[in-house]
Amino acid sequence: MLLVNKRIRILENKVKFVTRDLPGKAKILVAAGQQVSPQDVLAKGIVNTGFRSINLAKLLEVSPKSVKKYLSVDFGEKIFKDELLAFKPSSFLRSQKLVISPTDGVLHSVNEKTGEARLAFLPQEIFVPAAFYGFVEKVDPLRRKIWIKTCVTQIFGLCGSGRVREGILKIMGKRGDLITKEKVSADLAEHIIVGGGLIYQQAIEAAIILGASGIITGGINAKDFKGMVGGSLTTAKAGTDIGIAVLVLEGFGTATIGEDIFELLLKYNNKFVTIDGNRAEVVIPAEDRNCILKIKATHIPVRLEVSEGLMEVSTDTLSVGKKVRVIGPTFFGEQGLVCSVDEKPSTLESGLSSVIITIDTGTRKIRLPYNNLELI
Repeated sequence: MLLVNKRIRILENKVKFVTRDLPGKAKILVAAGQQVSPQDVLAKGIVNTGFRSINLAKLLEVSPKSVKKYLSVDFGEKIFKDELLAFKPSSFLRSQKLVISPTDGVLHSVNEKTGEARLAFLPQEIFVPAAFYGFVEKVDPLRRKIWIKTCVTQIFGLCGSGRVREGILKIMGKRGDLITKEKVSADLAEHIIVGGGLIYQQAIEAAIILGASGIITGGINAKDFKGMVGGSLTTAKAGTDIGIAVLVLEGFGTATIGEDIFELLLKYNNKFVTIDGNRAEVVIPAEDRNCILKIKATHIPVRLEVSEGLMEVSTDTLSVGKKVRVIGPTFFGEQGLVCSVDEKPSTLESGLSSVIITIDTGTRKIRLPYNNLELI
C-alpha cells in the first residue's frame, strides 16, 4: 500500500458562512433570517476617503509661507477637478503660474513650512452589496459585520499574505506567463489579478500603488515572499498585510498554475470573488439562484466567532485511476491519472529505491517515483 499526501485544491458547491464588513457609519438594511441575492444592499452610508497633497510652493515657485495669498478658494470650500486652485499673477504672461485641482475635494489646510496644500476628498455614498445568494445569519452592529450562510466554490493555495479583500477577477495571460510591472496597468484598480508562473516584486509594488485588491500567482520568489510575511518561510508571521492580498498556488520560484485551478479561474474571469491571503484561499460565489434550496436544506455548525483554519494536508492510498499532481523537480506541476503502478521498487539514479508510477496527462505518459506525487 502506497500512502501519499492528499491536498484539496478545489471545493465546489460548499455551504459555509461568509462575512461582509461594513463601514463605520453605515445604516444596516437587513435583519437575521432574511434571504438575500448578490445585488441586494446590506447597508449604505457616507464615508470620507482620505486626502491628496499638492506642493503649491514648488508649482507656483514661491516661498511656503506665501502660498496662502495665491489660493483661489477658501479653506473648507469645495473645489472640483480641473478648477483653478491657485494663481500667481505677473505682468509677463510667461511668468504667470496657475495650478488646477487634480481631483474633487475640499481645501483642508496649507503647511507653511513645506508649502503643501491638502485636499480632503469629498465624502462618498457607498452601498454594501450582499454579493452572495443566501440567508443573513447574524448582524453585529458593534463589530460592523454581517454573516451570510451561502454556497461557494473555494480554491486553496499553498501560502499567502494579506487580509480578506474583494474585487473583479482579471486573468492577465497564460497560466505560465511571467508578470512584470509593465503588465500592471491603472485599469486593474479594485481587481484581483491572476498572474502566471511567477510575479515579480516590482509588479506587486505596482499593483499596490494602482489600487489592485489581490494577486493570484502560480509561483513567487522565496525572497519576495519572506519580505511580505516577515522572518523565514518556516517562521512567517500570522496575519500579515502589505496593502494587498497575495495567494501563491503552486510553490516558490517559477511554478505554472495547475490546469485544474486555471480552468476554473477562466470560467469566472471578470466576475466578483474574494481573496484571503492569510488563509490562502479564494472564495467564488455561486451564480445559480437555485442554490438557495441547497443552502436552506444544509445544516452547518454556527461558528461565527472562530475563523476556519487553513486547509490541512492528509494522506491517502495511491492507486490506478486516481488524479495526481507532480511535486518533484521533474515534470513539476503536471497533472494526470495514474494508469499503472509497478509491482516492485526500482533503484533510482540517486541510489534510493522507490515504486515507479505511470501517469497519463492527456498528452503523454510519464513515469516517476510515487514520492514525487500528491493526490488532488
